[in-house]
This record gives sequence, C-alpha cells and structure tokens, in this order.
Amino acid sequence: RKQIRMEAAMLGQFQEVKLATCFRGDEFGVSSVVFDPQEDLLWAGTYGGHITSFMGLELERYTAFQAHHSDVRQLLPTPAGILSITAEELRYTTRTGLPMFTMKEEPRLKEMHCLLYLGEESVLVGCQTGMITTVDLTRASVTSETSTDAGICLLKASEHYTCSADINGQVYVHDPHSMEVVASFTAHTSGMSDMDVVGCYLVTCGLTHQFGQLCVDCQLGVFDLRTLRPLPPTTVTMLQPLLLRCMPAWPSTILVLSRMGEFQFLDLHGLVTPSTMMVHQLSTAAEGRVACCVDISPSCQGLAFGDSCERMLS
Repeated sequence: RKQIRMEAAMLGQFQEVKLATCFRGDEFGVSSVVFDPQEDLLWAGTYGGHITSFMGLELERYTAFQAHHSDVRQLLPTPAGILSITAEELRYTTRTGLPMFTMKEEPRLKEMHCLLYLGEESVLVGCQTGMITTVDLTRASVTSETSTDAGICLLKASEHYTCSADINGQVYVHDPHSMEVVASFTAHTSGMSDMDVVGCYLVTCGLTHQFGQLCVDCQLGVFDLRTLRPLPPTTVTMLQPLLLRCMPAWPSTILVLSRMGEFQFLDLHGLVTPSTMMVHQLSTAAEGRVACCVDISPSCQGLAFGDSCERMLS
C-alpha cells in the first residue's frame, strides 16, 4: 500500500497525525506532494498518473482522478487550479478534477521534469532536453523558450532571480525577465537530487562518486544570492540527504530527508541546538518503504511525506 504521512508541531517537536492512502493505493508509489497555498488542501501525484487531494489535518479525501498514464513528476497549485506534468504531457485541472486543457506532442515540451509558476497565468517548464519553456495558461500555448547545455531537473524562484539546476549538478541563476544566466556554480559532481531557495540562500543536495561508486553527497551546496557566490558547504553527518526543503518561517533552517525516511533540521550558519541534533524517523521505513517526496506547509506547521507504496504521512 502506498501512503502519505503528515506531521505537525513546532520546529523539532513533530508529531505524526495521519497516514492516508492515495487513489488506487495498492498499485503505485507517491511521486509528488504539495500543499495548496490557496485552499486547505494537500495534493499528491503517483507513479501511475493518479492525483488525489486531501482536506485538513485528518487528510479527508477531497478529489481523486486519473490525470495521466505515467508518473506525475510535479504538481503545482495555481489560483485557478492544479498543474501536473509527466515526461510528455502537461495538464491543467480545476480543484474539483475537471480538466481545463492538456498539452502533449508539443515539440518544445519533451521530457518535462519541473514547473515554476510565474504569476499572471504563466508557468516555466524545465525539460531534460535542456529547454526552459514558458507556457501561457490562458491560451494553452508556448510563448518563449531558452536553451541550456544540459537537462533541467529543478526550477526555483527567489526575490530577484530565477534559479535552475541540471542533471549534472550545475546550478544557474537567471535574470527572470530575459532568462540570461548571470551566475553559475557546480553544486555536486555526479548529479542533482533537490534544490530550494529561501531568502538570500539557495541550497542543494545531490550525488557524488566515492571509491568508484555513485553515492549521496553528504555536503549540501549553499549559494548566496546577494553576492552571487557559493558559500562553504553544510555537512550532514547523521543521515544521507536526498531531498531538502527550506523553512520560510526560519530562513536559515532547512529540512533534509534521506531515502530511508530519516529527517533532520539543520542551521545553515552551523548553529547547534537540541532541535538540530534530533533525527526523526518516519514509521514507513519499518515496513520496508522508502521516502519519495516531501513538502512543508506555507505556515511551516505541517510536513507531508510520500512513500514508495502510495501512502502519505502527515
């Protein structure tokens, strides 16, 4: 069974409150989870193309529908609905599950991997072909495109910049108007697994090679968006960080999550507190499942995790 798990409390004092199963929860793992900033909803997409939304801390099912026929690579709530992508298909759906439009077989939207909402009903789509494409959601059409040297796997926005990361571990900082690259740096030598932005910091986790073996890089890349220069990396010693999320309520604090369901809060300035020394363990790991995705609520009072068995823990 595949589930979503949710936890809620103050920083360092989290309590599991609900374990929920996604639509057709006996078949596929959870590939994406995201809190809805417009409504009291939590969205989950699966490797089978299903999308489910849940209401409140009890994760009462609100909508559930088959949106695609392959893995949902990212979900993105907008004021008008929910965007979802697979490698070859972009779909815009209302919160009640009614389709607004679907874009597929568009040559500039191939091997899609990530989304970034720009406001005013437009979205950036990052593709592993190396394209960053702008889509107008009111007309369901491509309006512009930017070519990069390698496949784009992550897109994030700061106050002044648009940031992208490629599959080789390189990070690019773009002018948000022209998409011209104003700075870049190598965050990880063997690939990128996650990236987030909060305040003036961009933080990454990824992969490296040790003794000829591909492994998780225990050093987080940190980039100062004020000076456009890399900062000394933050070393994670108590788990292997594969995913991360910044905490907007605590700008120097980040959550790191391992594949085995361990998560920890770290301070980018190296401050050591009882909260940063504590490693939490998701109960799903005891049942042989692995963590696949994570998100933090806009208030920073709730965490949601999706595992390999289509369950969400909240």
